[in-house]
Amino acid sequence: MAEYDLTVLSILRDSTPYLDRYAAQLRAAARRFEHVHAIWVEGDSRDDTQARLRALVDELPIDVTLVECKTGGPYWPSIDHPQRWRQLEVVWNTALAYLEPTTYAVCVESDLIWDVDTLLACIEQLGEGDAVAPLLLKGDIFYDTHGFSRHGQPFSNGAPYIPDWDGQPRLVACDSLGGLVDLDQLNSHNRIEFRLSTTKKIAVSRSISGPVFEVKRSLVMPDLSITAGSVAPLTAGSGIVPTVTARGIAGTVIAPGQVVYADPSAGNLIKPAAASNQLQASNVVGIALGSAALNQPVTYAVSGDMQLQTTGGVGTGLTSGSVYILSVNAGSIVATADALAAGNFVTPLGLGNGTATATTTNVFRLNIIPAAAQK
Repeated sequence: MAEYDLTVLSILRDSTPYLDRYAAQLRAAARRFEHVHAIWVEGDSRDDTQARLRALVDELPIDVTLVECKTGGPYWPSIDHPQRWRQLEVVWNTALAYLEPTTYAVCVESDLIWDVDTLLACIEQLGEGDAVAPLLLKGDIFYDTHGFSRHGQPFSNGAPYIPDWDGQPRLVACDSLGGLVDLDQLNSHNRIEFRLSTTKKIAVSRSISGPVFEVKRSLVMPDLSITAGSVAPLTAGSGIVPTVTARGIAGTVIAPGQVVYADPSAGNLIKPAAASNQLQASNVVGIALGSAALNQPVTYAVSGDMQLQTTGGVGTGLTSGSVYILSVNAGSIVATADALAAGNFVTPLGLGNGTATATTTNVFRLNIIPAAAQK
């Protein structure tokens, strides 16, 4: 039996400008739910956020767990940067580690403007899926394009906002969500984790076994964290097979190190591929060697060895002897087919090519098989 009716999880840093509004949101939630638990993770603030939060613990009519988590990283604006996502991953997973049994949980950005009626509307739809999030609009502009994606593509700022959507149905299945995410029936048989550092967005992974809310990265292998500036072809070296390259025209913005496909529905324009889309997975042609804007030429590696420097630890670093495949996250690479959930399409890309067993390497041996075999 759930101990709480609702749990609100938020991360906070330099949050004093909007703490009064955030507290009012929690008070409104407490008027609609009998037992409310808030989990706040704060760290690296340069203002008096932590002191204000400690005062709110005594003022609010709810249970509060206040956790300090310092990453030591910079304060980021709302941009797409690998280090920013790694910091967010650490802090959000810290929040999840303090969850207690609850009927509903909402992971909400502390500066988001929302009301309890929006929260209740999302909860009413939870029977359609394990996680539900509303569109985040400022006027007519959707502004969380980093957080929301569908069919391997990010949402857009302008209507209709959602990729491959004509306005029906009201609820659509998405690859990732952001801003305000409602989770259903969290109990001793469920566990969840956030993967942010490499997906560049919020993703929720669920399992039906294991201890209460244990956060384990082994549940879902993370994508490789590629250092874009290091991506390059190789021409010589001991045991090196020179990179074979090809060129095409970009159908969207492309970054170095992204897995790309030739879109047969758009004149074979080159775009980032995702394993959740069969057409994309079955038309993978290589890994981008440089960046390109829409309609600019782009060079990509198709076979041989290439330099692919990565950062991080288990999973996010390229490992010698490990086999890698196309990820469900557009343009990304992940280790082994076990990383994909059922229903996605497996396209092998190659393996880490090092000189020692199970060590990190900066060389990737391409051996692309665009099979798109459904798992």
